[in-house]
Amino acid sequence: SRRPRGEYLTKFKSYGHTGFTGTSIWIDPVKNVFILVLSNAVYSRDPNHSKKLYLDLLLRLSNKIGQQFD
Repeated sequence: SRRPRGEYLTKFKSYGHTGFTGTSIWIDPVKNVFILVLSNAVYSRDPNHSKKLYLDLLLRLSNKIGQQFD
């Protein structure tokens, strides 16, 4: 999945999980980096819109952090 891995973390070698509540962890053992995001999206007024915003945020974070290790 491109989200939340982004363009810079190792494809097919990095792994993680996005949780229902808005938590996420992504680990790249090749680049020796992990990204942990703790948030709460359960009680949003518009869950579908919040999910999209959340996934977009994860993608931007992964790209920004991954660029530092590229």
